[in-house]
Amino acid sequence: MELYNKPAITAHYLSLFTAYIYVIAAAINDGFTGVYLGTPFALFLFLDAYKFRKRNPILSAIHIVFLVFMLLVSQADRSTWKILYPAIGKTITIDKDIIVYRNPYYPFQMDGFAFNEKKENQSYILHKDEQLTIIRQSVTGHPDFGTNYVFAIKLNSDKLEKQFIKEAKNLSIDWQSIGSFYKVLPQNNIYISDYSMGAYIMNTQNNGFTTNRRFILFDIILIYPILIPVLLLLFWLLQRTAVKKVI
Repeated sequence: MELYNKPAITAHYLSLFTAYIYVIAAAINDGFTGVYLGTPFALFLFLDAYKFRKRNPILSAIHIVFLVFMLLVSQADRSTWKILYPAIGKTITIDKDIIVYRNPYYPFQMDGFAFNEKKENQSYILHKDEQLTIIRQSVTGHPDFGTNYVFAIKLNSDKLEKQFIKEAKNLSIDWQSIGSFYKVLPQNNIYISDYSMGAYIMNTQNNGFTTNRRFILFDIILIYPILIPVLLLLFWLLQRTAVKKVI
């Protein structure tokens, strides 16, 4: 009969806690690494579930249910989840007139600066006291290993919103040149990039407003791959402790 001392049990559950944190972080990671940095920890949980399937079937079942749930989360459309994106549902009131332009490459997107003088790049005015509500926050790319977002917005000016969307749909669009991220975005919304949101919209606000994601700690953990082998080594040492028999 195998008995485990308290340090061994503590080591085991500390390993499980760390693995759970990393799997959650990987499932909601918007960075270019996606779920991959969490894969070793998911594998650890799977092997732990297999090892304890007879000795502790409840713990094994919890592991499997958790892994399946996190897999579904990682594949889900999280662009409207307020728990991850606290900006969603926020309404911003423009304090001064802002000139915005149609992005010539992504016609459903407003920008705070003109790319060129093409007809497709005509300007629009968001007037003082205009309100916009953020309804979606989507990842659009990972330049220089960063993460770019685009915000889908709802204007309180139905006339301007309908005009902008109608004109975008009537444009002759080279869909082959549209970024793959934009191809899957609903074409009945107006979008604003995170750069334009910060540089041209949020600078009208007298108080602070953040559009950042929550769980910044998870991003910090996942952004340093050098921690992965260190933690895997820690897992190995903890598991070596966890299999020592008392009798």
